[in-house]
Amino acid sequence: MATYTFSAKTLTSPTLLPTGGVVINMGTITGEGWGFRRALLFFIDSNFLNTRPQFITGSIPTGATGRNLTSVGRLAPGNSPFNITGTAWRLRNGDSTDSTGTLKGYGSSFINTYDLAANTDTFIISPFVTGPATHILEIPSSSSFTKAASNNPFYSANDPALTSTDNYKLIGSSFNDNLAGQNANDTILGGAGNDTIFALGVMIMLRGVMVMTPY
Repeated sequence: MATYTFSAKTLTSPTLLPTGGVVINMGTITGEGWGFRRALLFFIDSNFLNTRPQFITGSIPTGATGRNLTSVGRLAPGNSPFNITGTAWRLRNGDSTDSTGTLKGYGSSFINTYDLAANTDTFIISPFVTGPATHILEIPSSSSFTKAASNNPFYSANDPALTSTDNYKLIGSSFNDNLAGQNANDTILGGAGNDTIFALGVMIMLRGVMVMTPY
């Protein structure tokens, strides 16, 4: 069973939500029958991170090998259901060991470092969109990768729907988050805040200071 990861680990300042943290509730996604890309954009939008979309990421397993940076399109008002402007990137770690990757916009102030789990593709929405919006990915012990942004739309309504029996890994921020899994073997890492964790099915790992509420 594939594991889908959604993370707010790199969030540097509070959101506009009352707790200052993020809400990542997989029940909302599976209830609507949405796919991975729409889920990522929904979590950015619903946490009021439209102008700093880089702070919620999504990862999926990959069978491809090697490491690479790929432009996977652009976001602008009118080409997705959400008011998000950015360039979308796939950071591939096709190796069997976890790593990190620093993504930065060429000639811009945008820079952020992400965890890249082994054998995953991690999707980032960068706020840097000017001109070709060239980005550079630097991974330790690897060459750097430089790519210009594609002009294709990132959003797709045809992604396979995520389901309540998929496995999810949810990673919170250092603020007070609300994280909710589904019916399978989910992993929820709360982070440093006073987090609220909702668990369905079998919860295999919980971290962070939290109030745990099953439902």
